[in-house]
Amino acid sequence: MKKMGFLIPSPIKKYFRRWRKSGGNRQNTPPDIVALRQQLLNFPLQFPVNQILYRGEKIWPVFRFELWRTLRAVYEGRDNKINPQKPMLPPGWEKEYRERCGAISIDELATDGPLDFLFFVNQRGVEQFSGPEGVYNRITDPIFEAACTVGTAQKIELLKSRGPLETNRVHPPIYLVPPQLRSIGHMQLLDAPSNFAGMLQATFPAIRFRDNDVREIVEWYFHQYDIYYQILTRMRPKCVFFMGFEFHLALSHAAADLGIKSVDLQHGTQTGWGPLYKWWDEMPPEGYKMLPDYFCVWGKRDFDHLSGAIPSAKHQPIIGGFPWIERQKDLGAPVSGALKAKFASYKKVILVTLQHQNAVPDILSATIAQSPPDYLWLLRKHPKGRSPKASGALAGKNVVISPEIDNVVLSHLLPLVDVHMTAGSTVVLEADYFGVPSIVWDVTGVENYEEMIEEGLVHSAYTGAECASILATLERRPAAGSEAICVTDTAAVLRSLVTL
Repeated sequence: MKKMGFLIPSPIKKYFRRWRKSGGNRQNTPPDIVALRQQLLNFPLQFPVNQILYRGEKIWPVFRFELWRTLRAVYEGRDNKINPQKPMLPPGWEKEYRERCGAISIDELATDGPLDFLFFVNQRGVEQFSGPEGVYNRITDPIFEAACTVGTAQKIELLKSRGPLETNRVHPPIYLVPPQLRSIGHMQLLDAPSNFAGMLQATFPAIRFRDNDVREIVEWYFHQYDIYYQILTRMRPKCVFFMGFEFHLALSHAAADLGIKSVDLQHGTQTGWGPLYKWWDEMPPEGYKMLPDYFCVWGKRDFDHLSGAIPSAKHQPIIGGFPWIERQKDLGAPVSGALKAKFASYKKVILVTLQHQNAVPDILSATIAQSPPDYLWLLRKHPKGRSPKASGALAGKNVVISPEIDNVVLSHLLPLVDVHMTAGSTVVLEADYFGVPSIVWDVTGVENYEEMIEEGLVHSAYTGAECASILATLERRPAAGSEAICVTDTAAVLRSLVTL
């Protein structure tokens, strides 16, 4: 089957892989990502993006996200993975999922009556937390639990691709298999300026645009739209919820056409360096149907940002809180006594949250090497990443790389550490909630937390010597909450959504 997605030439992928592996400029952060982002932001200034129409509707966000996803792949030196945008299973896997988890087709969905709330969760999503009670969706499930106290609620997991599936869930979803047949011909309804493909190639030289790329994106997008439209027609919810609006453009679009409210659940900082939640100057006054009606954010910081960053009144932020910050304490084991005893024998405990680095950043190794031996370093891998190897500066007895550090919930761990370090992880916000100062060492992290850096809550550094110097001055402060994470009555927020 033909792949969907813009092509990244092999020499470009190899160049960025070598750059990142060698450390590049400023410790594993090629400055080219800023230039790549600027290409995307410049495109609407050079081309009338709101003249890209499907049946008279403006669909620029479909291409905007596809372009950004491809530019990120260029930056990371990897293939442009296509799974999230292409819901299609081989027949053998449909049979496998039916037997393994009782998956059903859209036609088999029950239509008992209208729902208040319908939640969509991602197959093998990064929000999945594995605890003793089973897999828990840390962003979605706390909201789902509150929704069940307010009205009727269901959860759907659309099985878009083949692969392993953990079925031991705290709140089992309805597993849906996508249809084996799809409608085609949507490209014939696309109305775009004649030089669209040429302008794409001229503006984004790192991407190789093939003749059929635009067609494939349009065809697969509206196949997704058809799927979501059928689901929503059968389930008849008042509100739909999802995490990662960029992967659910077709769902928001279908919901808008059916008069159903759509809500994006915050899963990371929304004030940062990426263009998903900002730089929408080209947005028309009526907004875009494929963007959600509401951005449900954790606190005042992101609420204030989105209030000014999204030009159309169609798309509004609401503060829904971050109930996982407390709920996780019930689902995860506390820090072990042995680890607590180790903490007590060191002057300072530093938690390092890694992201998608291909190798341990040079700045981290240098900081550990230049810091006193009575500093204890806890290295925590990304949920979808790999643990670093205990070599070089990381091989010391004051460096802990272990499954416990990877898996213990942050609400148990953060109250026990003094400083947090990262390239730019969202853990900065959770650390701030518990009074733990953070150091960010990547240009993306600096842009993510620019306001908090100005306020002295977060610090930036680009060399090991800078990090070591800043570490010596930092102390945790009393935990007194945070503007980034607000304690909110989630049930009251949900009630307001079904009555708005």
